[in-house]
Amino acid sequence: MKLRYIIFSTGIIILLYEIAYVILYFLGYNVYFLTWVDRWGPVAGWILRALLFMIAGLMVFWGSKKKRAGEAQP
Repeated sequence: MKLRYIIFSTGIIILLYEIAYVILYFLGYNVYFLTWVDRWGPVAGWILRALLFMIAGLMVFWGSKKKRAGEAQP
């Protein structure tokens, strides 16, 4: 597997998980995996969620970029 594909796939999984987590949060459910985020307070929790969302978005963006014609194959 190529590194770009792995980064792209991981970014998509994180984005989908974050979207599902936000939806479930507003419906009153709490995902056990990310409950530690809320221990620092609601503002810090939302900042961490936003950072994770942005990092995943960058991973998807970088992983989906097509190679230029002049780039060398590793």
